[in-house]
Amino acid sequence: MTVHTYKVRVETSWDAAAPQWRALIDTCDATPFQRFEWLDAWYRHIAPAVQATPQLVTVTDAAGDLVMLLPLATVTGRRGLVLQFADEDLTDFNAPLLGPVRVPPGGEKPLWRALIQALPGHTIASLRKMPTEICGRPNPLVRIAGAQVSSVGSNALRLDGTFAAYHAHLDRRVRMELERCWRVCQREATVTFELVKDEASGLTLLDIMDRQQRERLNETGAVFTLDEPAQAAFYRHRLGERLASGRVVMTAIRANGEVIAGQYAVADGQTAVVLRIANAGKNWSRVSPGRLIVHKSIECLFGLGYAVCDLSIGDYDYKRRFGVVRTPLVDLVAALSWRGQLSATRHRAVGTLRAYPAFDTRVRALARRLKPGRSGGGKATA
Repeated sequence: MTVHTYKVRVETSWDAAAPQWRALIDTCDATPFQRFEWLDAWYRHIAPAVQATPQLVTVTDAAGDLVMLLPLATVTGRRGLVLQFADEDLTDFNAPLLGPVRVPPGGEKPLWRALIQALPGHTIASLRKMPTEICGRPNPLVRIAGAQVSSVGSNALRLDGTFAAYHAHLDRRVRMELERCWRVCQREATVTFELVKDEASGLTLLDIMDRQQRERLNETGAVFTLDEPAQAAFYRHRLGERLASGRVVMTAIRANGEVIAGQYAVADGQTAVVLRIANAGKNWSRVSPGRLIVHKSIECLFGLGYAVCDLSIGDYDYKRRFGVVRTPLVDLVAALSWRGQLSATRHRAVGTLRAYPAFDTRVRALARRLKPGRSGGGKATA
């Protein structure tokens, strides 16, 4: 029987850990949400705002070679300390950064045991929205006992071939409607599509998107939170560097100089994940500017050589019209003390219910009628 030995080091200061992590991240496989720029923005702006304590976990094997990095945080829940990813509803895909050393089948249990022993005092671990694969490699955390399919999934579109071929294979009604909307825009105004390349333009576009998203959500009675101080600083953190490096891709459609739609995606040169879509609303609703910005941005990503455009979490009809493939994410919620047992049991029950989609749909519909709605903060909708 093979014995798997893992060494775990935990740093609770991002300032202290950041230099080493910056060097190590480039040796890891990760989603765009685990690249240095995203984590730097999260730990500097969001963690203090929500009073989260960083838990920056480095896992090595017995020889000292890197197995993974885990960008975690501790927050205070109703029943005690919760161990979670650096998220707070901003990170759509949570995952470990996988180092050169792979966790073999059977190595997950000792890995999990080593992690928990190195992070004492928590009531529950709530590791949600994890992909099953990271850059084609299996995510060992989804193989931990108790992991279950999440209520959300990725909505990815592979950018194979050419944009013209992709466009031609869209459903005929979708294709014709997109073409009609673009023609109407061009007939009524001087219309341009732009890829934002500099910080000043990016900051201006973010201000416009904040206003447009706030106005749209206010009309529905929902609450917009992405322009609150910490969130606003988070999206603007080192924006010039992120645009120049391709870690952020921002696009806009202008009509007679006015921004009628904008899109913000986090990226790594291969995959772009769409986080925010905003549009000018009523005055332009007849030409569906939100869908036009998605369509034109996909064309742009083809031109930039991206392999994947992911419309991210949120099961909206418009995403299916663009031909995405939905892949479920995985949650791992585990009790780490007796006080966390109730929450973990409830999570398992919900996960079991999700295995019966028709019944799950009826239960969720009933729950929505009984509970006042709440906004997701104003992320990507078209």
